[in-house]
Amino acid sequence: MYLDYFKKILRINLVYYGIPFSGKSTTISMVLERTSPGSCQPVSFYGLDTERGIFGECIPKASKALPFQVLLTLLTIPGYSGYVYDKAHKMLLSKADGILFVADSQKGRIEQNDAYFGVMHRRVRELHGQSLLEFPLAVQWNKVDTESSVSIQKSKIHSQISESYIFETSAVQGKGILEALNFCLSQVCKKANLVDLVVQPRGSDVAN
Repeated sequence: MYLDYFKKILRINLVYYGIPFSGKSTTISMVLERTSPGSCQPVSFYGLDTERGIFGECIPKASKALPFQVLLTLLTIPGYSGYVYDKAHKMLLSKADGILFVADSQKGRIEQNDAYFGVMHRRVRELHGQSLLEFPLAVQWNKVDTESSVSIQKSKIHSQISESYIFETSAVQGKGILEALNFCLSQVCKKANLVDLVVQPRGSDVAN
């Protein structure tokens, strides 16, 4: 979180983390597509070797007037492992004010989800000195619209965090993604003693 006193902008970073092809980039694209017009910036891509990262920005609505504008940045990078990606993951997580873990609910990917969740937990401890019970977090149990989707009770993630942190989502349909985002954002606000901030869908008043 960074406050630019000269521009009067408070920047909050939310990082989408998870295994390859779990739906991280699709989630960000759909969040920005479904956010009220005029409150978001187009999705941008940045290079990482032969793969791409993705980020976008939106303006959440504040429950009370603020002396500065809040700019919410949503970021992710490919979920691959390896030296280059591991360094990029650590760099991104070090800048995170909150994390949305995007898990692939399809049968056959549960163990990989569990392994990545464990790595994320260790990195949060290393980089922020906090456990996942202390750090702003939400879990997207994604691809629930697929025939091969299984219950999160099949995953070790279910036993490590409260069910209130878990959201069944379909990124391609836009189901549950704003709810997960706003849940994570609410934890960021509570931790920083900020007023409530909400990312609103199309058709809602977004004026601060």
